Parts: sequence; C-alpha cells; structure tokens
Amino acid sequence: MIRHRQGDQFLLFTQDDHARLSGAMASHIGNERFARPEPLEVVVTGIGMHDCGWPVHDEEPTLNAQ
Repeated sequence: MIRHRQGDQFLLFTQDDHARLSGAMASHIGNERFARPEPLEVVVTGIGMHDCGWPVHDEEPTLNAQ
C-alpha cells in the first residue's frame, strides 16, 4: 500500500492500482524526444502488471512504526 500524508490524514493507494495507472500513463510514451518502446503493447502490459501480486497484501495491510 502506498501512503501519502496530507495534513493529519493519509491518501492510500493499493500497489495494484498504482501499477494499472502506471500502465495507462505508459500508453502515452513517445514524443519528439523519446521514441515509443516496441512492441508498445507488451511494454504497457508489463508496466501495468508490475505490482499484480500485491492485492493479497493490500487487502489486509499491516502497519509498523515507520
């Protein structure tokens, strides 16, 4: 789980949601300075699935002192 403090509250993002958002953003890679990766679909799928094993942990997160 990704935790971001905002004042006295936290925004929580599951790792899997973070990965899927990363994949959606990656589908827009490429411009006049950076080439699109090839094959694009495979790269975007890999980025979108890079945390697909985390739902088990995100469904029952644990806390520690840090």
